[in-house]
Amino acid sequence: MLGKLKREIWQQMTTREHAPPPQSPDLATNVTARPQRRCLVTGESYDCDQLVRFVVAPDDQLTPDLKMSLPGRGLWVRATHSAITQAAGGKLFARAARQNVSVPSDLADRVHDLFIKQVSNGLGLVRKAGKIVLGYAKVHAALERQNAYLLMHAIDGSADECAKLDRLAQHLAIEMRRVLTIDQQSAALGQDNIVHMAITDRQWADRLAQMADRILGYGFPLEVRRI
Repeated sequence: MLGKLKREIWQQMTTREHAPPPQSPDLATNVTARPQRRCLVTGESYDCDQLVRFVVAPDDQLTPDLKMSLPGRGLWVRATHSAITQAAGGKLFARAARQNVSVPSDLADRVHDLFIKQVSNGLGLVRKAGKIVLGYAKVHAALERQNAYLLMHAIDGSADECAKLDRLAQHLAIEMRRVLTIDQQSAALGQDNIVHMAITDRQWADRLAQMADRILGYGFPLEVRRI
């Protein structure tokens, strides 16, 4: 009965909006300060956006918390495939949580999939907001008009076409990212054969670039990567 009640309370809390933790006096007086946490694997402190937060659910299952909002004590690991693989292979999570923790053997791959899903969901929202341009010709025109803040290609897209757009974007100081495959981009946007995209809203461009950087820094071994 207590276990069931504990699970119900945890599930209710995961659906709420959680306010950010109160700032310490040092953070309040220094707007450039960024919260840091210690990695279970390296023992070093990093900015939170360089880490992945995990929590232990009431059923003892380890749960990745990319939004850093789930209730419970946070267990932090450097956001790399190798670090999370190392953490999953030992008893680091159980020791840090001081309890039994069920850790999936493919935890690092699951986290990578969540990063991919995060970008895919973001692209879907951008499409609904009408802040994205698709296709080589339309993307090229948007770049020439300087009506784009982020250029994105599929990692398995045409190297020649990507290079041409990249040169124009670089000349105009427009950022570029390549993290998803053609199939992943097409599924996210509900269209076929999506290779080139331009984000026409600055805030969305910044958010997607940050999401993409998480994938690029993760070090996941991709079967297809033509950049």
